[in-house]
Amino acid sequence: AGVVAYVRSVLDLCLHYNYLEGLAALGVIEDIVHQVSPIIGQTTKKNIADVGRVSHFTEHEVLDEQHSQEIYALLTYNNEQERKLIERGLTLGAYYHSKLYTDIADEVVKKYRITSQDPDALLC
Repeated sequence: AGVVAYVRSVLDLCLHYNYLEGLAALGVIEDIVHQVSPIIGQTTKKNIADVGRVSHFTEHEVLDEQHSQEIYALLTYNNEQERKLIERGLTLGAYYHSKLYTDIADEVVKKYRITSQDPDALLC
């Protein structure tokens, strides 16, 4: 349900609200993915036998940095109202993506029954 909620939230923001909010949200989402992709890639390579399934994370590291910088370059404002829209979009994008990762982590914990006594189980 977390992934569906994430996609619907981002889509709703982009389609039904001021374009500056949606663009800002997409920029910060690309930036976050760029920053966490190396960590996710390293961790999953250690824990997944079929490395081909996760090799795309190295591509995210490069492409998403470029995408975020291109989007950030488009985020210009002419007045205080537009600045606030951009700020809210950045905040919403960060929130949506943080919630997505939390939801995914919760599902992994449930699936593998990882206990709080073994928080590094996925990092081995």
